[in-house]
Amino acid sequence: PWQHVHNRADLPPTTPAHTHRCSSISQYYCEWRTIMTKKCVGFLKSHKCASSSVQNILMRWGVKQEMNFVLPSSGNYLRSETQLKYSRDMLADTEWEKKGLEYHIFCLHTVWDTQEVRRTLSGPDTVLISIVRDPVDVFESMWHYYGFSQYLGKSLEDFAKETALNPDLDRLGFDQRFGRNQTLFDFGLEHENMNIAYKVEEKISTIEEEFDLVMVSERFLESKILLTELLDLTPSDAACLKLNSRNSSSKPRLDSQTRQLLAGWLAADYQLYNKANSWLDKKLETMDQDYRREISGKIEDADEELERKCKLHQEGSELGGDFGMWSSTVVGFTPAGRGDGDEDTKLACMGELQFVDLLRERQLEN
Repeated sequence: PWQHVHNRADLPPTTPAHTHRCSSISQYYCEWRTIMTKKCVGFLKSHKCASSSVQNILMRWGVKQEMNFVLPSSGNYLRSETQLKYSRDMLADTEWEKKGLEYHIFCLHTVWDTQEVRRTLSGPDTVLISIVRDPVDVFESMWHYYGFSQYLGKSLEDFAKETALNPDLDRLGFDQRFGRNQTLFDFGLEHENMNIAYKVEEKISTIEEEFDLVMVSERFLESKILLTELLDLTPSDAACLKLNSRNSSSKPRLDSQTRQLLAGWLAADYQLYNKANSWLDKKLETMDQDYRREISGKIEDADEELERKCKLHQEGSELGGDFGMWSSTVVGFTPAGRGDGDEDTKLACMGELQFVDLLRERQLEN
């Protein structure tokens, strides 16, 4: 099994950074170890960007590959009591860190730090992935998901008018982790740098340099084509449901004035969003177009096959057990067949919190 590969006595030792050296061993062993080594994945789970669906793809794939995950001892947000930006020290109290477990997939919410994520993941071949969405849609979805109208005692429309008068409004919610330019904040841009043009440009340039793929929520199929190629996924590996999407009763329309006000306030996130679309275009242009059409059709077929195996529920929070969702505003899914379906279908329907708990149980057994 994959989790035992690094414990084999007949394999060459790894460096402290978990890279492999071939100069002092036979080429045979070097090639054998390369075959056994899996790609490590660092996925920044950005807020309200269809990232739950991408996360579910990675978690199901990682379970199949017998990979280990970067997990806190509780919850689904990697943070500490003193900081939001990720550091490996945040794992210090976990049983898997105490046992020296090697990690292969990072896929939870955090404030991103590339150096720390790379320091945490094992192996020489690490790819970095994230996803973006139209910034106004991100903020509007986040506003309703976390109930900020009740939290602040005002409507989103009134809040948008305030942003025109005072763009430097405090961030919202627990730990002030939500607010202006949410996606850039998730990527690690400090709140106080949101108005500094060169800081924004530097961060976007760094993202372009460091990340192998930045998916775009509105171009999800095209993004999944590139994800499939990057990780060598099968179409069924890449199949997913629209997890954490809002139910039919929780989709208020945003008037044009509010949308315009928010768009101006979120200008930095639009810089990133527009760049990410151009990066996606360039990657797609380099692909063989016949292959692109073929794999696109296969992914669509796999998505439809998975949807046939599952039942959609408008009130996801009312579902019990493994399939209950955290928010009353989102849909949920359960396996449609008798006996709750096959294991992959169960995992595809599972709520994030329950799936992360399952991964913890699995790692405690390693």
